[in-house]
Amino acid sequence: MSFLLHLTLPFFKRNDIGGSSSQLLKLDLQFFADDKDKSEDNGEDKDPYRGDSKNPENDKNEENTFTQEQVNRIIQARVARAIIDKEEAVKEAKRLSKINAENKWENELKRLKRENEELKAAQNKYELGRQASTALSASGITATEEILEFVVREDVEKTGEAVKVFSELVEKISNEKMKEKLKGKPPKA
Repeated sequence: MSFLLHLTLPFFKRNDIGGSSSQLLKLDLQFFADDKDKSEDNGEDKDPYRGDSKNPENDKNEENTFTQEQVNRIIQARVARAIIDKEEAVKEAKRLSKINAENKWENELKRLKRENEELKAAQNKYELGRQASTALSASGITATEEILEFVVREDVEKTGEAVKVFSELVEKISNEKMKEKLKGKPPKA
């Protein structure tokens, strides 16, 4: 049986003899000893650095060696994993782009619907304004922009009601003004 002994001894630098202890160099010596009984080893000397299969400690220090076939299998496995990862990434990217495209079209559709509703509301307001203007003209009232803003509502019924109330209010006020003017003092003769 062999054993390994590490012995560390202080060693001085040549030009620093007599220097401090921090300037000491360490010397690492190894001693090897063999057992007297070599009958177990079949007469072979064992080198502790050669990596015998009977000594597992030395096998750990030795690097693994692979055959060309093993290397090829390892490379093929890694390439296959890389290809699968790439395909999964491409699928995920396509899925995300599809979702983004769908969201884009949904947002565009919502925007167009909102714009369509705004245009319909503006057209409806214009049509109601024309009808209100005609109704006000029939009552003898000239329809201005401010008056139309005041009487035009969301739908035909509400706009007609507002025009009716406004016409009655204007007629009432004009009648009161006329009475007030007529109340005046009679002319002196």
